[in-house]
Amino acid sequence: GRGAIAQAPDSAVVVFRDVTVIDGSGSPARSGMSVVIQGERILAVGRNADVAVPSGARVHDLSGKFVIPGLIDAHVHLAPLAAHSRDRLNAELDRMLHGGIVAMRVMAGPAALHASVRRAALVHAIPSPDVGFATVVAGPHFMAADPRTRGRADVLPGVAGAADVPAVVQEAARSGAIAVKLYAELDSATMQAAVAEARR
Repeated sequence: GRGAIAQAPDSAVVVFRDVTVIDGSGSPARSGMSVVIQGERILAVGRNADVAVPSGARVHDLSGKFVIPGLIDAHVHLAPLAAHSRDRLNAELDRMLHGGIVAMRVMAGPAALHASVRRAALVHAIPSPDVGFATVVAGPHFMAADPRTRGRADVLPGVAGAADVPAVVQEAARSGAIAVKLYAELDSATMQAAVAEARR
């Protein structure tokens, strides 16, 4: 999808001809297929004989090649890459996209960084998979003392019990997080409260 047509104008029509399609449903691979794409939309998928090539389309004969759905990487960490440089981070995002990853879930790290990458990806300022990110919810000792969180002003305060959960989860939502990651030092009642608050 997105990576393969990243350099094409939104109005351009691209046809992948004579590919083998694996659709991810568990059905057998289908050879002799054509896929028609315009911008970020798939317009048609079908047997070569059944798919008309639109006038002016850019046709790629990909006999022997495979087409699969875009992949989702559900456990990513961006902060270590950004610590080296934003250029290195952007290069890795580009590599992921062109490797077939079209969406990712970032599992921990600075919300400001994740939100800025997500905005850049949404407006196509950088080649990147779509970005969603989670906020860590953990006990106060972990948040204050663990080397990965100690001294970082962007990290939310730890939760000592269920009563602390609403404020922390609501702040995570305001930061743009799409999920909470339940981590260390949480009892069952606190975890259940976090799940309930996140679902509100």
